[in-house]
This record gives sequence, structure tokens and C-alpha cells, in this order.
Amino acid sequence: MEDTKPKDVTLDKLLEPLEEKDLRSLLDMLVAQNPGLATQVRDLVPKPTVNSACSQLVRLERRLLAAFPYNKSGPLADDYTYHRVRPALEELRDTIVMYLDHFTHYGLVSSRSTGTAVVQADNALTHPAEWFDLLAQATDIAMRMPKWDRREHNEIRRDTLRLLADGWLRAIIATARWSEEGHIVGRDMVSQWGYQLDHFYQNSGEPSLFQPPVQVFQQSFGQYCGPVVRGVSSHLPVETTPVPSL
Repeated sequence: MEDTKPKDVTLDKLLEPLEEKDLRSLLDMLVAQNPGLATQVRDLVPKPTVNSACSQLVRLERRLLAAFPYNKSGPLADDYTYHRVRPALEELRDTIVMYLDHFTHYGLVSSRSTGTAVVQADNALTHPAEWFDLLAQATDIAMRMPKWDRREHNEIRRDTLRLLADGWLRAIIATARWSEEGHIVGRDMVSQWGYQLDHFYQNSGEPSLFQPPVQVFQQSFGQYCGPVVRGVSSHLPVETTPVPSL
């Protein structure tokens, strides 16, 4: 007699209609119930790139904007609105900091033989363009973070810009050392970094945060593109954050 038992719906068809948040929730549940899966999942998931990281930051910025309550006069900057969007704002800040640390932890890995083992890591940067690309896009997003009526509510934005300004400073120092080793950095590329840095200095609302990287950029690469910001001395003492050995 022919088996009339109905066929089970295949797993791929069960998963197909699920939205991203449902899939993430399902995956989180599986890992929570089976902690050993976490390592396997990390090994299977494609490693982040600067482009994928920046795409994620754009998505989080859209989520932040969507968190604002509707107002016919446009977004408000009051206490109620701040507390409504604060989780999305903090997630954006934390993700910027996470990617900045992930991609710049090892500095620039030199291809020059130094007699010591070169750090081999999936997140090691091999060219300064990667570092500056991440910084430029992340800083641009941080600059668009909302400004609030209450001063203390602006600390998230200011703290994010402070960490990014420090990232610019470290990138400039690392690139200067990288160049001293004999690597060639194109004049047009350096000029673009100078233009971007000038833009953030002039328009972030936090020029004091970007003054140290502007000064060090002028000292290191001023011969490529002239003064970065008029009126900012390149001879003032600068407290620099140590960067990893190249």
C-alpha cells in the first residue's frame, strides 16, 4: 500500500519567509542553547571588511532616524525624544567604536622584513587607504548625530567624535611611519585625506578635538598639499596616543 504520509516542509522553505530580525533571533536562541555553536558560526560568517562595516553603520544611522517620533514640524531635540532614540544612538556609537578598534588594533602591517614575525590577522590593515576610508565614512555619520537641547545629552556625539579624532591622529602617525619605510603614498590620496580632515575640523562643531590630527597631518604631509587648515599652527605641542609598532 502506498505511503500517504505528508511530506515535511523543507528547512529552507521554513526559513525563506522569515525577516532578518526573526532569523537573528532564531540564531541567538540556538547559540544560547548550544554555546559551542558560537565558534562554528563565527568561522562560517564572512569576515567584516571596511566596506561591509560602513554599510552596517549606514543601516544603524537609518535605524536611529526611524526611532524619532513623528512630529509635523520635524524632529524635536527635547528630553522625551532623546530618551526615545537613545538606545539606537548608543548602538550606533558602540558599533563605530567596535569597528574602529577591530580594524586599527594592529596598526599598519608592514611588508618590509624586520626580522620579527609580522602579525597575521584577518583585521590587519595593509594600506592606509583602508584606515582613512573607515575614518572618513564613520566620522561623516558621527557628525550627523542629532544635537540636543540639553548639553549633557550631546556627550554621546562628542565622545564618538573624540574617539574618531584620536583614530585620525593614530592613522596619520602610522601612515607617516609607513611612508618612512619606503612605501609610496600618492599626492592625490594625501590631498583627499587633508580635505576630509579640514571638513571635519570646520564642520563638526568640535574643532578642538580635530586640532591635534590637523597639526600632525600638517607636520607629516604638509609638503604634499599645503596647509590643511588656515590659522592652525603646526608647531604646537601635541599629546599623541601610542600606536602599535609597525
